[in-house]
Amino acid sequence: GAREADDEMVRDMWERLFLVEDSDPGSFSTRTVSVLSSMDATDARDFSALCTCIVHNERAEAYRDKVHVLLHSSLGGRCLNGGAFDYGRLSSLESIGLLSTSVFDVKSLNPRQTLELSTANSVIVARNNHDEPRACSFHVRLTRAGLELSTLCEWGTCPNLDKFAAIRIRECGLTLDETGGNDESD
Repeated sequence: GAREADDEMVRDMWERLFLVEDSDPGSFSTRTVSVLSSMDATDARDFSALCTCIVHNERAEAYRDKVHVLLHSSLGGRCLNGGAFDYGRLSSLESIGLLSTSVFDVKSLNPRQTLELSTANSVIVARNNHDEPRACSFHVRLTRAGLELSTLCEWGTCPNLDKFAAIRIRECGLTLDETGGNDESD
């Protein structure tokens, strides 16, 4: 638990969890508390780094649908988001139950529908300009424990996250909407 935590980052996560639980009891499942209690300093740093790669879709109704981990393979596939993350760290976080790499987050957009992805610094708007639905996939899905713990971390601050979002949008066959206008919301 919090008293046994050797690392300052892990202790900070416990403190934030207690503050949230104090004001809103039941915010964190017992599974989430168990995952946090098993985390060491490396796990906490890696998870915090992963959270910097989160973009939010504020229009989604369910919290699970609001949070997307945006990872872009770079440097010949050896790392993610220009070195901000790597596959080994991703695998480690999956092994402790914070995420899944075998289940994708997929957002389907109908013709002329938009998807707004917020980073800490901006809002990126993707538009489906095609006559048929298009899907935008995110290759990592946070588990319930990962989703709950992500509320304790800073998100959307990874360097060049806006650039990586633009690349992902184009890879999905969508268009960056420079106007930020919206014909149909999601």
